[in-house]
Amino acid sequence: MIAFVLYRVPREALGFDSQKPTNITASSSGLTGAQDPAALNNNTVAEINNTAVEIDDANAINVKSYNAKGDGVTNDTAAIQAAVDAVPPDGGTVVIPEGVYLVDAVQSIRIKNGVTLKMAPNTVLKAVPNNSERYAVLTIKDASNITIQGGVIEGERAQHTGTTGEWGMGIQILGSSNITVANTVCNNLWGDGFYIGSGTAGKVSEDVRLIDVQADNNRRQGISLICGRRIEIIRPRLTNTNGTLPSAGIDIEPNKISDVLEEIKLVEPFTAGNAGAGISVVLQQIGGTNAAVSIEISNHHDDASDRGMLIASNNAIVPGNLLIENPEWDNSKRNGLSIQRHDHRSFHIAINQPRVIDANRSGKRDGSTGAAIAIYHNNDNKVTRTGGIGNVHIYSPVIGTTQGAPKMMGAFYIQEMPNQEIQELTITDPVIENSSLEVPDSAKQYIKYNQGQ
Repeated sequence: MIAFVLYRVPREALGFDSQKPTNITASSSGLTGAQDPAALNNNTVAEINNTAVEIDDANAINVKSYNAKGDGVTNDTAAIQAAVDAVPPDGGTVVIPEGVYLVDAVQSIRIKNGVTLKMAPNTVLKAVPNNSERYAVLTIKDASNITIQGGVIEGERAQHTGTTGEWGMGIQILGSSNITVANTVCNNLWGDGFYIGSGTAGKVSEDVRLIDVQADNNRRQGISLICGRRIEIIRPRLTNTNGTLPSAGIDIEPNKISDVLEEIKLVEPFTAGNAGAGISVVLQQIGGTNAAVSIEISNHHDDASDRGMLIASNNAIVPGNLLIENPEWDNSKRNGLSIQRHDHRSFHIAINQPRVIDANRSGKRDGSTGAAIAIYHNNDNKVTRTGGIGNVHIYSPVIGTTQGAPKMMGAFYIQEMPNQEIQELTITDPVIENSSLEVPDSAKQYIKYNQGQ
């Protein structure tokens, strides 16, 4: 069954605040239009913006005082750990000056409660080559009130001596609360740049903020968000993920039914050149949960990833809402947006004012992979499935091209398996900028233009 049905679903009806997410911008004094990170934890976060990180602090613990060399030759793991461990119980600051510090990532540097770790912009924590399936350069587990600021974490994927596993992380945050990571770069990891998940006994990570972080050329993900409550990821730059699936800029994908995704906000994420989607939202592992998901993504811009955004529910029934505001997906190798196997009884998807420009750069010849926006179900192996796809609402999409002969296989592709009914699938006020991408006559009866077109 193929159909188009079109109308507007108000933001308030989804259970979100009636106003759009706060516009967060950088200033010389830190963040404006948002809660200052210092209010989020007990550590002072100075100058959280795109400028150099100031690490001069007369009261701080300098890793050099614990015999860290930073010469790119010495293994500095023990020295850095000793400096971190020297922070008193009421908290304090550790500084790592400019230099290249070799770190045994299998052993990891474990950050304890109340630590502010400041690194200069040219401070590099470089993972020592290993053959482990799992590692993390920095680990925050079952801890609270921690800030990591600045620095570059350099992985060892080119020198990795193993061939299995996908869990080599730059920074992993597990079951921890009141955590801020700002202006930190994680590149060339065997797995992910940043990982946020549960800790001991399934403890949920809460009140975590990643601000102006970057991740490039990581093997699995730029950022993995597995489980969390009140997570904000603000202005990340996530590029060129490649090597093993999903290869996304950001992958929101729980591991087990007890994982939660509550009050998740992604603000102005930039993704580009990823072998997978710029952002993927895959929630099949929490099918049947009673914990509603709440995810807001505002002003996402992707350029030349495989897809701008992928939402794949795989027939799972998950309560909640996913709100996507003002995204722009440019030069995607396949679709700008692909929504796959999303049962109409599952979480409500609302997408306001998406722009898809020059999708299907790879020249796919079918609508499911080559249309600007594809919403579909195929290869259905669940013969007892009783729900069709739906509960997707798209308002004022713009489909455009800078090419004389666009490669897109149409503006929209919507398809369900035989004997399944599409329900609550709406697209309102579409703007299609190239006449060759017009919706076919057989579908025009379902289009509603609120402006009287």
